Amino acid sequence: MTSLSIRPAPLLRLSCLLLWAALHGAAAQATPPPSAQVFFQDAKFSNLALSPNGRMLAMVVGGKGVRGGLVVVDLASMTPRVLARYANSDVDDVSWLNDKRLMYTQLNLPNSVSTSKAGVYAVNLDGTQSKGLHETVVGPRSFADDSFETSPVDATMVCGLPAKISNNLFIRVSYEEEKDTDLASLDTFTGKVTTIAAPDGTFHWIYDEKDELRVAVSRNGDKETVELKTEANKWRKLGNFLPAADNAFTPLVYAGGTLYVHANKGGDRRSLYRFDLAKLALEDLPLVSSPLYDVDGHALTDGKHILGYRFRVDAQETVWFDAEMKSTQKDVDALLPATVNKLSRAYRPETPYVLVESASPRHPPRYLIYNQQTKQLSLIGKELDEIDTAQMGAMDMVHYKARDGMDVPAYVTLPNVALKKNLPTIIYAGSSPWSRNGFWSWDPTVQFLASRGYAVIQPDARGVKGFGNAHAKAGIKQWGLGMQDDLADGARWAIAQGIADPKRICIIGTTYGGYAALMGMVKDPDLFQCAVSWAGIVDIELMFQHKWAGFSGGNAKMKALVGDPSTDQAQFSATSPLKNAAKIKGPVLLAYGAHDVKVPAKHGRMLYDALKASNPAAEFYLYDEKGQDWSLAGNRADLWSKIDSFLERHIGKTR
Repeated sequence: MTSLSIRPAPLLRLSCLLLWAALHGAAAQATPPPSAQVFFQDAKFSNLALSPNGRMLAMVVGGKGVRGGLVVVDLASMTPRVLARYANSDVDDVSWLNDKRLMYTQLNLPNSVSTSKAGVYAVNLDGTQSKGLHETVVGPRSFADDSFETSPVDATMVCGLPAKISNNLFIRVSYEEEKDTDLASLDTFTGKVTTIAAPDGTFHWIYDEKDELRVAVSRNGDKETVELKTEANKWRKLGNFLPAADNAFTPLVYAGGTLYVHANKGGDRRSLYRFDLAKLALEDLPLVSSPLYDVDGHALTDGKHILGYRFRVDAQETVWFDAEMKSTQKDVDALLPATVNKLSRAYRPETPYVLVESASPRHPPRYLIYNQQTKQLSLIGKELDEIDTAQMGAMDMVHYKARDGMDVPAYVTLPNVALKKNLPTIIYAGSSPWSRNGFWSWDPTVQFLASRGYAVIQPDARGVKGFGNAHAKAGIKQWGLGMQDDLADGARWAIAQGIADPKRICIIGTTYGGYAALMGMVKDPDLFQCAVSWAGIVDIELMFQHKWAGFSGGNAKMKALVGDPSTDQAQFSATSPLKNAAKIKGPVLLAYGAHDVKVPAKHGRMLYDALKASNPAAEFYLYDEKGQDWSLAGNRADLWSKIDSFLERHIGKTR
């Protein structure tokens, strides 16, 4: 394998994007855009997965008014079979245990009693031996999340090369907020959980192709220890370090006797390395790296070797080390040139079938089967089949400078209208202060807005991970300060570029993004004409009092990243939308779920009560029926219909 340096995918530059809009905009204006119900319906096809032998395809099939059910298709005959469907819940994650048995999760049970329970299930390919493994804890939900159930079974931290021949599932079992964590094997026929011996304090494990635990990561105090189990069943220490140290690394996969890891190696951005087990050190050169992004993806394997590596720069990127898959990727890209095409090969293929997920900002995901022998593509289905791609907006990534010189990446989506200056513009603050705000891919929220004629700017403000340590660390304790200025500077950049009408800019977001939208009205009332905040945080101190369920790591980690109420009270007050409600004079739309566990609706009501006395343009919507959360398509469509009307009144064409 050679060392690869990956640069951003060659997307359209902004000048080309403007020209495209000029050439194609006039025709698109004649047809009304799709409704909110079309954009925010449940996907018709999702969670597709090939069986280990490549003969069968599992998927969740649902759609408008239909709860998602588990369906398997024999690819030779294209014959479908329904394995699981429920009247008041959805099948969600699906994976193959082996060629004859699958596991899936069932979630979302609003407003009715069912004989089945949300949780983790397993079933044979012929529909027999269905077994509920662990009940999901269905508690108060988050209005802004797709799902918020939690389960005592968590397989997400068990990585590596499972053999996919047994009926058992390797799981992580956590107790008391993850203070104690066990690795275990779950028998999917009996439900019996057997603890697996591992070093004390371990929280991350990697398996090899023989279903043998091979690597374990433990945490003791501030340091992490990585250990490798030898053929003699002895644990050998590979490293002991602070997570931010130059010699720190995170194991990814152990394949063919080689350990692959993510590491910064003293640099600003993460890369993929091979770890030299003889020298107990990273190899000199990274296997995959990028000059602009953290390379922090996942390995693609055949159960014995690493075939490729998939990660995201501005768009999704796949580096294939396997010659056959590299050739297949080239063939598929030639057949589908306008999209990013994600290929998935069977674990131990007995057929020539490769699963293809194809999408772009203008194309909702569609799923196809590529036959490596005939070189033909066959369409399985589309997530949304009522979207006219000609009506969707074109997206590009740009970089602008914040007022202090910080480089801020951002996605810009321009509506498909006749070219004109001074577009009504949305600054979309997203949802998380630490996760990337967008990708060059389909986003129903962005395209819904673009289809209405709005330019959409999605800044990745300081604090966001994925652009190196310096960018992430610059956001520490910057809620309402530097992070907020980055959003405002994005709006000013759009004005300077001729994109945004300076009198028609609205800022929107959810949870943290909702907080940022509200703070935009506090700090920059002359820049932002309105704000939309659904499930938005209204006061940082209130979130500490609430013991924010939306933050992994609890209050201690939140204090380190956001601030400490005991020492930063003055800053919290200055950056509180609730305490500065009198400064919010422009139109504001607030929406909350009555049973939201992350951001209580009473917090939103407090802000609305503070606003309504002096701000007649404030609107408040409460989704108060039990189970009424963001996971339900009807709620998404209802809220976005309200947002559509709100934006049209205040910054739209007929304001």
